[in-house]
Amino acid sequence: MPRVVVSSDNESSSDSTGESCSGSSSQSSDRSNSTELIDRRTSRSSTDFRKGESRPVSEVTRQSNDLSELGDRSAGVARAGGRMPPIRSSSANIQIGRSPSGHVVPLNIPKGYSVYNSEDKLGRLLAKFMIFDDHIYRAPHPTERLPGSNPYEVAIYKDSMDGGLRFPIHPFFITIFHEFHLTPSQVAPNAWRLALYFLYMCLLHGIDPSIDLFRCIFEMHRLTSCDSYIYFSTRVPFHVPHYRNSNSGWKKRFFFVRPVAGSFPFDTFWKNPQIRLFNSPVDVTPYLQKQIDQLINLDPPGSELNKVLTDRNMLTVGIGRPVGRHFIR
Repeated sequence: MPRVVVSSDNESSSDSTGESCSGSSSQSSDRSNSTELIDRRTSRSSTDFRKGESRPVSEVTRQSNDLSELGDRSAGVARAGGRMPPIRSSSANIQIGRSPSGHVVPLNIPKGYSVYNSEDKLGRLLAKFMIFDDHIYRAPHPTERLPGSNPYEVAIYKDSMDGGLRFPIHPFFITIFHEFHLTPSQVAPNAWRLALYFLYMCLLHGIDPSIDLFRCIFEMHRLTSCDSYIYFSTRVPFHVPHYRNSNSGWKKRFFFVRPVAGSFPFDTFWKNPQIRLFNSPVDVTPYLQKQIDQLINLDPPGSELNKVLTDRNMLTVGIGRPVGRHFIR
């Protein structure tokens, strides 16, 4: 059974209501273990996640390199051996980003409270999922808002869990978080569904799930109603089983997760996603083109996505399986 805890009164945030988004402030956070914004855009690599071996991949085009360089520049400020520091807001888990020109870009964060605001409510929800005991699941305080008050936690949505998201998060997604300045909380539920299906099909059919392949299949967008979130659309005829298009009210169905010991292998800060970098052209090598053709010619293994991305199916290919544990079909 997963460990479920409820927050104490001193973890509450402000008293605003509703589900609309608000711009965050640019005050400094007193978080003691704050880290600089990870910037790996100019030294890209990919990993063979099936075997755990690193391998070089094709370089993105010159346009992508130009975009990468822009992210480290500031208008009127010389690059004196370092990049512009990120700005952290007064909320523990928000890190305000900068535009390519160096201007501060505030994040819009939903104002609503969670419906899973007690240990009992969260426990009943989690009982329907196959969850290992490697993580602690915390019910938000009734007046606690996103992104949360504990820098070691991430907010997760019930609808993302419905779509197949489980912990531990696969290394493929951790690389995406680092490359494009994301945290799991900023990925909309249907974006998780598409990304998980991509990874599942790759692992099931022995295809290397590289970042370049992912970028050739999908395009990243900001969510119109709240631009701190991202979603994906397909660039090519990638056949995805049917899934529900609407997840109305999903931003209020959140709770918090943290490891039992240590910290996550990704940054828990909410940041401005590097959408232009993700959508920049990829140098499609013959090897990459072969993978694209193989992937788009695969028939879906079922008509309904929720019947494909089951706990059993994903554990079989290694998604959501703790290190050192084995699962037999």
